[in-house]
Amino acid sequence: MKLLGTKIERNYREQLICSFKFLYEDTDKRRILSALNRNFPDIKTAYTLDFIYEQGEDIHKILINSDVVAIFEVDRLDVSSEPLIESISLREHKKNLSKIGRIKLAVALDLVRLKIGG
Repeated sequence: MKLLGTKIERNYREQLICSFKFLYEDTDKRRILSALNRNFPDIKTAYTLDFIYEQGEDIHKILINSDVVAIFEVDRLDVSSEPLIESISLREHKKNLSKIGRIKLAVALDLVRLKIGG
């Protein structure tokens, strides 16, 4: 998908940059960051594509570098528990995305390209 520099793309860019900063700077995200580093040792970038606030857990969909989407289920009630992690290919993640989801993913991939090249 070609980016056009629209307002929605700029908004997503800001959100994704903030998600990157929060992941690395927010102490509440330490469990996710630790799990990311353990499960993806070659991690260079991580942008949160989606966040779902459930009753007892949070679900994060995070783009890792430019090829994997990690789905983290983080228990809010048991803070000592490890997040449950599932990873899917970027191709698999793209299959059922809405237009908005495709735009957000394109912006995230552009950020990855700018950060790590390629």
